[in-house]
Amino acid sequence: MSLTRFLASSLSLSFPVLLRMLPIFIMTGVILFGAVYALLDYPGYLFFAAAIAFFPLLAFLFICSIRAGLVHRRQSRGPELAKLVRKSLLVGAIQAGLGIFYAVLSLGAIALTLRPQSLGAWRDLQTTFEAGKDAGQSELETLMSLNPAAVYALLAAFLIYLAIYVALSVPIAAHSASAAVNGPRHEFFFGLGRKFVPLTIVGLISVAVSYIGPVVLAAAVFQSVPVDFTAMMADELWSSANIPVAIYLGGYGLLTAWTSSFYGAACAVAYINVRDHLEKEHQIAMGSILANTGPQTDLAEMMRERTARLRAAAPKAVPLSGAFDDIDEPVMAASPADDDLFEGVAPISVVEADPHAPLVLEPEPLSDEQLEERFQSRFGNETGSALRTDLSSALREAAAIEAPPVGSEELDTVDPASLIPAAGAVALEPEQVPPVEPDLHEAVPESDDAPEWLRKYMGNDADKTIFGEDNK
Repeated sequence: MSLTRFLASSLSLSFPVLLRMLPIFIMTGVILFGAVYALLDYPGYLFFAAAIAFFPLLAFLFICSIRAGLVHRRQSRGPELAKLVRKSLLVGAIQAGLGIFYAVLSLGAIALTLRPQSLGAWRDLQTTFEAGKDAGQSELETLMSLNPAAVYALLAAFLIYLAIYVALSVPIAAHSASAAVNGPRHEFFFGLGRKFVPLTIVGLISVAVSYIGPVVLAAAVFQSVPVDFTAMMADELWSSANIPVAIYLGGYGLLTAWTSSFYGAACAVAYINVRDHLEKEHQIAMGSILANTGPQTDLAEMMRERTARLRAAAPKAVPLSGAFDDIDEPVMAASPADDDLFEGVAPISVVEADPHAPLVLEPEPLSDEQLEERFQSRFGNETGSALRTDLSSALREAAAIEAPPVGSEELDTVDPASLIPAAGAVALEPEQVPPVEPDLHEAVPESDDAPEWLRKYMGNDADKTIFGEDNK
């Protein structure tokens, strides 16, 4: 934003800010007048209250003027009271520190130029200023008559103070913006030193208007400068002779309110411009980073591809016969890699040339020596050998059971486990198996008992556990 555009934007925004700030200024003036009137007989309390509330009150008015500009530009929401109080105290502390710094700097400038050697010399300077005031001279004229270098030193001290205040204006505006409901969060010195030249010009204009404006206003109202209000004030407050004084005081207050609103509007414009500029720089930086990192892959697309690969690598369900339709979990083709007990065993291959063709299972078991070695390494020598012997006996017993012809009525009374062969290739015709719902309790013949190898590990209740108490 150019300097001319910045000044024009600040000037146009100052009048809406003034309209928004007038009720706050009037309310603040009434409260201050009532506090001073109440504590007029207690100067100690009055001084103590003024010392505590002066800088936080100035900070509160400054923050409100900035927020008025932000709200008018629709760049901020309504204020939050707790945040507004905290920010007022914070900015008040900053302004108090700057005020103390300016006072020390001014006294140092006077001490370097006038060189008072003792406390009495400082009292003489005070006497000189009082005499000049009685003679109708201003303090600046009296100081110029003493030493012109002192005036330039004070001017330099003021410019240093103004430069620091202007450099902190954008951070103060950022704190003002964060005092809103769900306001933005900025670092403490956000935008420090940004828009220094435009804000310095606006500050100088405000100072000049605050000094020149009352003189012009007095010349317009009273046709004389300076004005002796004590001589012009009548004894009765509401006398017609006091009307020009009231007009002058009202105009002076309005002029002071406008200069404050003008600088607050300039701070709001500066904050908006700095914030938008930094956001644009951040977007450009992120764009350059993304451009240099190559093409980006969508994370959701990567997850979908990984899920598809895992599903493709998962073992498929192998339907053996219609007699197993009542089993909830499908029989899965065993993956030897899932258990190191069967490491090295060739997987069961499923040949599915035609959807209507029979499924062919081709197991390739281990030899007896290899299987016994695996059991011994897993369960120990004695337990592994016993388990291996019992398992071989059970497999031989299961292989001895003759499977009934497919499609016969005896299918409902045969243990489905007996249909699974121990070895060799068996062709199953799914279309020839009628849909049945066998009951495993009724399917076991009453004469069958649990094998001896199962009794050995499950006890005498193996018959009841496996076949049911009624079938036993």
